[in-house]
Amino acid sequence: MSDGLTYEYSSAIVTGGGTGLGRALTLKLAAAGVDVWIAGRRAEPLEETRQLAGAHSGRVHPHPCDLRDPAACQGLIDAVTPHGAGILVNNAAGTFVALAEDISPNGWRAVIEATLNAPFYVTSAWGKRQIREGRGGVVLNIASATTDGGSPGTVHSGAAKSGLVSMTKTLASEWARFGIRVNAISPGPFETPGAADWIWSNAEIRQRVESAVPIGYIAPLEEIVDPALFLISKAARYTNGSILKVDGGWTLTDWLYLRPDSEEDPNG
Repeated sequence: MSDGLTYEYSSAIVTGGGTGLGRALTLKLAAAGVDVWIAGRRAEPLEETRQLAGAHSGRVHPHPCDLRDPAACQGLIDAVTPHGAGILVNNAAGTFVALAEDISPNGWRAVIEATLNAPFYVTSAWGKRQIREGRGGVVLNIASATTDGGSPGTVHSGAAKSGLVSMTKTLASEWARFGIRVNAISPGPFETPGAADWIWSNAEIRQRVESAVPIGYIAPLEEIVDPALFLISKAARYTNGSILKVDGGWTLTDWLYLRPDSEEDPNG
């Protein structure tokens, strides 16, 4: 049990489990008695997550792989399936702050591959196995609160996350008959080292983001973790196709990252 929540399934896959939100979810699930396979490109942060689990480290299983490669995603599912994996969290993503006219085709492609294509590859491989074996399951996609409107300053990520929202709703409808429910959480700005490096990469951008949140602050990581865990817990068994926005009212404002008349360098 973790924070009063219990889980229908005893094992999970968390992509991007080596850092940030993925790491935090992994540690909470392991502490709750769930075996967690964590995937990402770099072995070192995955192993660090395992070590941070302390007494629960035996429940954390690093699996380095490139999630942008469909064959690697299938390999992940093949490695995990003998143990069962009823929970899938698509957390891995990538972005950087830039206005649309400054984004190259390679920059666009890199974000779409990591943020939209990779979750589909993993979910497709996982879902086919769960359906074939009649196991049911639950999927949580990590979307973004910016999908309610536009995403000035991150058009590539906004487009990818909007696609992820559509995928969430579509699979929730298609796969419910197999006992699989699919939901997403759409966070606003929250504190992680990655956000500091990629999103509010200088003090002016951070100040603009923070002042745009009506509730008055950028969320600590745990204020995103707890709603995410709810969506994969037994408490949310009747929740399917939901997009839970957790943003402090941030998307009630406009121009979240950059204005076109800004003179600041988005890369600091």
